[in-house]
Amino acid sequence: RLWESAECTTRKDSGIGVAVLALLRSKTNAFPLLMVIIEQYHPPLDNINSPAGLIDAGETAEAAAIRELKTGYKADMTEPEYSPIVVGDPGMTNANMKLMVDYHMCNNQTSDI
Repeated sequence: RLWESAECTTRKDSGIGVAVLALLRSKTNAFPLLMVIIEQYHPPLDNINSPAGLIDAGETAEAAAIRELKTGYKADMTEPEYSPIVVGDPGMTNANMKLMVDYHMCNNQTSDI
């Protein structure tokens, strides 16, 4: 059968982009586990999503993930964990990325983030 897909011509073995899963946890269980999301335009959709972006020339995936998370996020990060290279949408494109997971312990309020 005919299958339509998009091919990323700038794809690298080290990944072309990053996505960040930032989780906020209360030290005293004052609030439920929260996920940091942003409202940002990412073609082709204008939607709410987790922080994400492309890796700049000469930049590591880890540095790009931290840069993307620090945009509008004031809390200090713990020791983030990184996935191996993954394909974001294997049915539609060959673009690849790394996922960063960061847990942040907060006091009884989220106003310090």
